[in-house]
Amino acid sequence: MPTILACAILAATDSTLGPLAFFSLLGVQSSLMSVIHGAVWAEVYGVIHLGAIRAFATSTMVFASGLAPAIVGALIGWGWIIAAIALMLTVYSVITSGAALFE
Repeated sequence: MPTILACAILAATDSTLGPLAFFSLLGVQSSLMSVIHGAVWAEVYGVIHLGAIRAFATSTMVFASGLAPAIVGALIGWGWIIAAIALMLTVYSVITSGAALFE
């Protein structure tokens, strides 16, 4: 939810406080994820293969973290404005969060 709210705020506002709210909410999301990941993975997948699951999830996150700036940079280069990119990321976050509910 903090990521969805952060992207929605960035898409909806032209205020100088928009980026502050965006990065603050992303910090909240990052803090929540660092605390919750280990507990949720152990409950969902068990502890037998927890190391392999964590390694795969971390490598996927590192790959996505490296790919995201290139994609956003390309979109900016093609003339997209930040509000449109943030709106697209809001929709993406809502869709993926909804898909996770059905897993």
